[in-house]
Amino acid sequence: MESITFECEVITPMFLAGADGVTPELRAPSIKGALRFWWRAMNGHLPVNDIKDNSGRVTQKGLRTIEGEIFGDTSQKCKVIIICEQKEFEIVNQYKMIAHKGGQSKSFELGEIVKITLKLVRNVTVNDTVNFDFTKLKALFEVVCYLGGLGKRSRRGNGCLKIKSFIENENSETVYTQLTFNQSLVDRLNSVTLDVNDSKVFTSLSSNTNLIGSRFSNTNQLIPNIVSIEKVVKSGNNEQKRFLVSKATHNTKNEDNNRVITKAENEGMRLSKDDRGNKIIPNDYKRFLQYGKFVGAGQPRFASPIIVSISPNEEVIVTKLTTVKERDGRTEIVNTNMLGIQTNLIDEIKIIS
Repeated sequence: MESITFECEVITPMFLAGADGVTPELRAPSIKGALRFWWRAMNGHLPVNDIKDNSGRVTQKGLRTIEGEIFGDTSQKCKVIIICEQKEFEIVNQYKMIAHKGGQSKSFELGEIVKITLKLVRNVTVNDTVNFDFTKLKALFEVVCYLGGLGKRSRRGNGCLKIKSFIENENSETVYTQLTFNQSLVDRLNSVTLDVNDSKVFTSLSSNTNLIGSRFSNTNQLIPNIVSIEKVVKSGNNEQKRFLVSKATHNTKNEDNNRVITKAENEGMRLSKDDRGNKIIPNDYKRFLQYGKFVGAGQPRFASPIIVSISPNEEVIVTKLTTVKERDGRTEIVNTNMLGIQTNLIDEIKIIS
């Protein structure tokens, strides 16, 4: 069984806890969750469910089936084995989870070194074609470290890792060559992604050297990129960048996007009840929910499709995942208002200081 051990450095505060929910601890399930999430995000062009012919025979496996074969589901085990080196980590209480406001929380110390070992029990194949092998597993972990993070608020620049070195199959330690935003990152993305019609999915957009996009579309209307990845130029150290990202993503705007909703207005939009106990939903709150649905909100819970990380090269990386739902076997029309609102948020990240 092939294996690789990555030595990684924590480069932004990581709020990842163990069983008590408080004490910082590096856990294999958190790493597995990140691997699973980013594999799914990079393969959003696949049909969600299996495609069958008139006789009920599966002609094309869907995303759920392939994901289950790789990472496990209710009927089978995960093919990826993850081992975290157990040690006494330095715990600090000097960073804010929401970088621009609130109190300090326990986290891993910046510069902490962690070791993560990955093994693949066996390749996952469909119709005699390898869909996931050891090379793809390595590339997937590199993508996770570049585009994402681990722990709480990892979509807003927390919990980012920088690969320092690796040991593959018990060979000697090798210094890791950091990915660059353009071609080496594109190569890893295409390694993780299942090819469509033998063509590469991700490409650098020649008109913008700071933008990488996916060329596929699983919808009946034109969308330039279901997944877009943009490098945002920001000055300052990693903590200053995390502060600016946090501040930008909390500047919630109203429906017509001409001003920021104040904290007092947010309080005023809390749901009240009438004499019969029915919830009263003001129009402003409806507009707030519409905005939160497209960029993320805490209450009610909407996971943000805009993911911001601090790359190992200290660049701010913004990944936008455009979700296209299926209904009755057909893809729905994408809400263009959603795309505009998401673009506004990314613009806010670019300009805020």
